[in-house]
Amino acid sequence: MRDGIREVFAGDLELLDGHSERAEPYMRTVFAWAAGETSLRMPGGESGDEALGRYDAVIAEAADSGARTVAMVSHGAAIRMWIAARAANVDVDFAASHPLRNTGVVILEGTPGEGWKALSWAGAVVAPAGEGGPTGRPVDERPWQEPGR
Repeated sequence: MRDGIREVFAGDLELLDGHSERAEPYMRTVFAWAAGETSLRMPGGESGDEALGRYDAVIAEAADSGARTVAMVSHGAAIRMWIAARAANVDVDFAASHPLRNTGVVILEGTPGEGWKALSWAGAVVAPAGEGGPTGRPVDERPWQEPGR
């Protein structure tokens, strides 16, 4: 277990129902961090610099381990925040509009030095930048197929 990939320390917003209006500042702050506003701080909690820094450290440790494949388990909002901030083909709008359910999986490839690319998001293929569809959008159906087939 690595403490650096724990969920976002939300301070005064801890334990709020994620679907309530009171939790809106939490998600707004998380996605502001992903967009580069990392000096913002959760009320009574951590800043984006702190959250991304600790996450980056664990990712770098895994990348430097020599393992070809690594599985990490974290909190959905933290995963979405980090990937939107670090993966070249996932933007904030995509991450904000695609929640991860418990046990949701995102598959990435890359390195801290070369960058990251999302291959799949909760089972849907994520189009590589400039290939096969809008950047960061899942390709769920083939254009030549009827919807749902």
